[in-house]
Amino acid sequence: MAKTVASGKYPPDLGPLRVQVSLMNDRESVGVEAVRMCQVKALMDRQIADGHGEREFSSLFELPAKKG
Repeated sequence: MAKTVASGKYPPDLGPLRVQVSLMNDRESVGVEAVRMCQVKALMDRQIADGHGEREFSSLFELPAKKG
């Protein structure tokens, strides 16, 4: 993951964010308590909204450096 983050290229190795976020929505609907998962999902939603839904999970590491 460190190599991927350092390269700035995020191919969807574990599936694209747009698919992973859908799976997270399913977990919430069956009552899985997921406070931290909701925080991660918010980051995923942000990446998707910015047009990066095809990237992998490690692309979330870019977000703390971005303001707003």
